[in-house]
Amino acid sequence: MTDEKDLDLQYLIEKKRKEKEEKERLEREEWKRQERENQKREERKRKKR
Repeated sequence: MTDEKDLDLQYLIEKKRKEKEEKERLEREEWKRQERENQKREERKRKKR
């Protein structure tokens, strides 16, 4: 019985860890996307001058 509980716990811990990693990855991608947009905006501003 304990083995099963341990496995469940390990599974949940692993699942949480993966969810956290995925969330962080998505946040980094979003940040990079915003950075690119900001750079494009800056370039357009420079070209207008």
